[in-house]
Amino acid sequence: MIRGIIFDCFGVLYGGGLETLTNMCPPENIGKLRDLDKATCYGYITTEQYIAGVAELFGQTPGDIAGLLRQKHVRNTDLVEFAGSLRGSYKTGLLSNVGDGIVESLLTPDELKTNFDTVILSYREHIAKPNPEIFTFSPPLSTS
Repeated sequence: MIRGIIFDCFGVLYGGGLETLTNMCPPENIGKLRDLDKATCYGYITTEQYIAGVAELFGQTPGDIAGLLRQKHVRNTDLVEFAGSLRGSYKTGLLSNVGDGIVESLLTPDELKTNFDTVILSYREHIAKPNPEIFTFSPPLSTS
């Protein structure tokens, strides 16, 4: 029996930019790129700091990197709508390793509220996939 369905943001509801950045990254800086990604996913640095760090690694401006990421964040509209259609029949959740403000810039507050029973974002909880704890984490209920 299916008790719930969990959706990820990048690579599922949206195309992601990390693969593109990894492919563009000079080989000697891939470890640094992964460290930056991990730091932002865990909420240790802001998305702005992440973009600045990536820009420095690539010898580009933060604006260039932010623009590149916006291009790669392509919405899978059919799947976002499908997630919403499941609500009521199943418990639905959004669980994503992501930095601050990213999901909120891609999905409206109304979409988050109407499509998902629970939204767990790694930067808020300071825990990320594949750690099993994040799959059992229960955020406090919103009072708004």
